[in-house]
Amino acid sequence: MLFISFVYLKDLLSKSKLIFVVYLQLKPEIPYILEYKPSFFRGGGNCPQRTHARHLADTPLFTHTHTHTPLRPGMDGRVPNSAGAAYVSKDQKKELLLFIFSSFISMSLLRCLVFQLSMYFILCLAGMISRTEQSQDVLEFPMKQRYPVFYLYSPDKLYVGGTNILYLLDFTTKEINKTAIHLKDCTDCMIYVTLAGQLNRSLIICGTSGTRTACWKLEENKIQQYSLPEEFVPRMPENNNLVLIIENEVYSTNNGRRDKYIFKKIYGQQPFLYTGDGFMRKPHYIKALVVDSKEKYQDKILLFFREDNENVRSTEKRISMVARMCKEDSGPTKLSSYYMFSTALKSRLICGYPKKGQYFPHLQDVFLLKGIEENLIYGLFTNAWNHSAVCSYNLLDIEKTFSSSSLWNAPASNLAIRPGTCILGDRTPEDTFNRASKYPELQDWIEPSGKEAVFQNLSHYRKIVVDEVKALDGNSYRVILLAAAGGSVQKLVVMDNGDHSVHMINPFNETKEILSLILEPTMHVLYVGTNTEVIRLPLDDCTAYNETCEACVSSRDPYCSWTESGCQSVLKQAQGLQNITHGVDARCLKQSTFMPIRGNVSGRKKDYGLISPALPQDGACCWREENNDLKICITHNGTCTLLLEYPENQRQEQQGGMQCVALKRTLNVGNGFAAQSQQPVLIVVLLMGHLKLIYLCFGL
Repeated sequence: MLFISFVYLKDLLSKSKLIFVVYLQLKPEIPYILEYKPSFFRGGGNCPQRTHARHLADTPLFTHTHTHTPLRPGMDGRVPNSAGAAYVSKDQKKELLLFIFSSFISMSLLRCLVFQLSMYFILCLAGMISRTEQSQDVLEFPMKQRYPVFYLYSPDKLYVGGTNILYLLDFTTKEINKTAIHLKDCTDCMIYVTLAGQLNRSLIICGTSGTRTACWKLEENKIQQYSLPEEFVPRMPENNNLVLIIENEVYSTNNGRRDKYIFKKIYGQQPFLYTGDGFMRKPHYIKALVVDSKEKYQDKILLFFREDNENVRSTEKRISMVARMCKEDSGPTKLSSYYMFSTALKSRLICGYPKKGQYFPHLQDVFLLKGIEENLIYGLFTNAWNHSAVCSYNLLDIEKTFSSSSLWNAPASNLAIRPGTCILGDRTPEDTFNRASKYPELQDWIEPSGKEAVFQNLSHYRKIVVDEVKALDGNSYRVILLAAAGGSVQKLVVMDNGDHSVHMINPFNETKEILSLILEPTMHVLYVGTNTEVIRLPLDDCTAYNETCEACVSSRDPYCSWTESGCQSVLKQAQGLQNITHGVDARCLKQSTFMPIRGNVSGRKKDYGLISPALPQDGACCWREENNDLKICITHNGTCTLLLEYPENQRQEQQGGMQCVALKRTLNVGNGFAAQSQQPVLIVVLLMGHLKLIYLCFGL
């Protein structure tokens, strides 16, 4: 680490002096924290949790210690209030050194102080989300792929389709097997794989050259061309297209050479139904999935998409929609529409905060969580500023809306069978079909659970998956994984009280675009894919919090608990210390002792102001003198302040110190001070004249 010290000694008039020391990191790949400490307080060896007070004469200007203080995640899920590490590159370090030394020479004492403080505040704020480095498996492609397609074949095997190539990534053996893909009569054609999946218990691969399309079957490591309908493959690899494979049946939004926006069954048992030409308005398809029911004829297909807004109920140009149709739909009795879906209806998806008038209209991704207690749809949305929000929808609520809402703009009627009703073994009556075909949109919109978003952030996310894990308290917690622009993955733990625990995982050494996020739920493993590699991240990896009990418990990670062996996975060892709700366990707290300030002190009155780190929204704190009763506690603007006044000519040789006990972290402060916190802490000490000594401790 690099230590930069500026010591302004007493000036000629003996009116003021300032002591200010800055510690910076040298290794940006290690999540060290920025620390600001007064130079007359010297670190006690390599101890990361305690800093003892020493006299100025005992402390050199340049010292060397290593601080491995574990990073603590933010509490409220918002970037401005999250903790984190500041990463400083070598170039930035050089610029910073030149800036600081030039400012020292050219500026007055006061201007220089303000300038330097501003610089370091900016550096601290640059890395405010906790960043986690954890063990991972990485398999890189021999060549960069322009349009890679990812398919999880088994918990440890992943297929990746590229240009004229199919990779099999085996994360058990750490091997990559390659299979060349070519057309029979055109070995020089560039084939872009657009689909990989299982059909009829065989792996099928489909691709396009831009002018020709084809499919292949892979059996016993042998690949051969396989004849399938052209709707399996879009003409261009970048085209927006969906293919839904359900056992031995296939649905697609690709319609060959026809420029029509329809969703169609293209393979399996007859009849091959399709939606009407006017059912969707210039859609951008997001995802299609099937929802199973106890009775097979009640199985539903959900199609998520964005489309043009042509109604007057909202002002957005494009809106997010979900369409629902019966999987076992047999079509209408009307002969002219014999092969159309007769149960297809659609409704708008709402995400945001209606009470605040804040909405996120643009759906980006969807994930179906088949939970322990309930099945939920999670949607990732953005707004015009590319800010993101996550909303959850209970499948029962979606079904209720489709089963009870009237049709928008439709006149009153008295139909024997309601539009959208699944009928066992029979076709939909013509009058019911005509009404659904003419008025396919519901009057009621699909609102999120709790009537508002689960989470919102100023960042732009592209992909979402959701896992569920049972913690030691017996409760199940949902963990949202979000792929952010730049290649990071945000791990968000959702609490019952609406609180969040946020962790940022940086799996790549450089900025990359995440193209695929695949969850393997049985092993709780996340596969992150780019155009050059795939990384496997175990969600129950707890090594990032393995330094102390406090770090493990305060992470509020439901996969992790503190044991005699350190921070361990609850999936492997269902015991230990864990507190998901508050992130604190009394058995983790340790009292610290402090060395008193040595030497003569001024005979004038001194005010010692002790300010705790910023508290969470639901936080509380109290100052405690070691082995004594509580002191006065003042909470203001998210901090806990204690003012200690000592009379004139009284020399304080207080043994021990003060302790600020917060709901989610502990900060110990003595006559000097010792900061003990799982969050980065900024310390600024100002000694103005001989009148006051003020300790300011800002939790970032």
